[in-house]
Amino acid sequence: MSPTFTISLQAQEIITQHAMISYPFECCGILLGTLPNISDALVLPNVSPRPKRHFEISARDYLQAESTADRRNLNVIGIFHSHCDAP
Repeated sequence: MSPTFTISLQAQEIITQHAMISYPFECCGILLGTLPNISDALVLPNVSPRPKRHFEISARDYLQAESTADRRNLNVIGIFHSHCDAP
């Protein structure tokens, strides 16, 4: 059975805004929360050399996101990214 997650409206709005601002490039970031609840989303820069079709998160940015999660007593739940103009 697949796990079920709940994502807060705040996290949804952050992801949507980031995707709209980043277009036509892929956006990316980290999902934070306590399973099964995703309570926040951290926007991270896409460092891919081909950002229209790929995303890449730097190790430094990922480690910073983990530190932010620890300070907030949250966990890194996952990564989000967009698919610009996908069929």
